[in-house]
Amino acid sequence: MVYTHCLKTLQNLNDFILHTEHRQNRVEFYGGVDSSNVTIQRECNALITSPPYLQAQEYIRSTKMDLFWLGHTEEEIKELSRLEIPYRKPTRIIHTDTLDEIRNKLTRRDLINRLDSYFCHAINALENSMNRLIPNAAACIFVGNPRIDGITVEIWRILTEYFSERGYTFVKVYEDKIKTRQLFGTRKNKNPEGMKSEYLLILKN
Repeated sequence: MVYTHCLKTLQNLNDFILHTEHRQNRVEFYGGVDSSNVTIQRECNALITSPPYLQAQEYIRSTKMDLFWLGHTEEEIKELSRLEIPYRKPTRIIHTDTLDEIRNKLTRRDLINRLDSYFCHAINALENSMNRLIPNAAACIFVGNPRIDGITVEIWRILTEYFSERGYTFVKVYEDKIKTRQLFGTRKNKNPEGMKSEYLLILKN
């Protein structure tokens, strides 16, 4: 299995080299920055990104063991977890028709806070990049439709409503049905089967 994956990786690297050998490419990597308030200097021809799906994916939890191996303490890891979207405090409240409808259905204050925090910081991060797009450039955003207290949150629709009011044009949304799931069979939450699809939202400025 390792041998097969190594060969596949090598083939992918060679394909990449073949397609880029005559181009002057440059990669800029920013580590240890907060995407919610980072300043991006250069203009972009396109944006391709995938914000978290509300609380459906907790990245620190996924890498917790790695962080322990790297020597981080449990308190340091908890501090990192508190910085994740959507667990930090919102600096503003986002309003769209769909988002307001969901917010009005929620009865628990902690879930309302989580919803507000998520859309505040996710949209802050998106705007930081989208504001640097050249005219008529595309923003391609991969999102899911997670549930909060049993209510489906159509992130792509909320983003469309928000950015449409700020001069962006809705181009298309593509649905990719999730066929293979890696979920425990004994899940007892309000969304036991997880998300059924992911979506690619395309907006243009």
